[in-house]
Amino acid sequence: MLIEHIIKRAGGTEIPMPVAGGDDITYHFKPADGNFDSPHVAEVTYQPHIDRFLSIREGFKIPGTADWQPDPEPLPPQYTGLAAVDVDAMSNKWLFDYARDVMGIDGPAKPRLADKLKADFGVEMDYAVHTAADIVREHARHASLEDKASQDSERETDRQREQHAANAASEPADSEPQGERVKRKYTRREAVE
Repeated sequence: MLIEHIIKRAGGTEIPMPVAGGDDITYHFKPADGNFDSPHVAEVTYQPHIDRFLSIREGFKIPGTADWQPDPEPLPPQYTGLAAVDVDAMSNKWLFDYARDVMGIDGPAKPRLADKLKADFGVEMDYAVHTAADIVREHARHASLEDKASQDSERETDRQREQHAANAASEPADSEPQGERVKRKYTRREAVE
């Protein structure tokens, strides 16, 4: 199996791997076409080595697949349930804690805050006109709206499940699905003929 080493080095990368009861196998990850910018790959045939390389998601992958990205960090507990938060009533301290903890920006760096708002929600705010608190508040407002939409969607799914369960419970116990009735009638007719 061809495996790609995500980290590119001039001359490629040689990695020795142990084999139970035998000599080590050294894999040379290098571009197949000699072009440094091409994927650095090696043919790996020993299954334990394939498993080991692919278990290191930050360094190896199957060629042609997307690079591994770590799962996003969950929101700190004080920022979950933003739908219930009145963002306009939040203090500057809360907003700057939010900017640090959720947006990943410490301090009133208005250009970076505006860039983050645009990247996360597609909203542009001119940082020359607005304060850092305004930009963070707008980010929190959009996060709150997103949280509310998510909660509404979950409630609608729950409502549909409850409706389905109520419909299933209201059917008589001795009733059989329509498909089974048709099949049985057809089978009975065949038996008569």
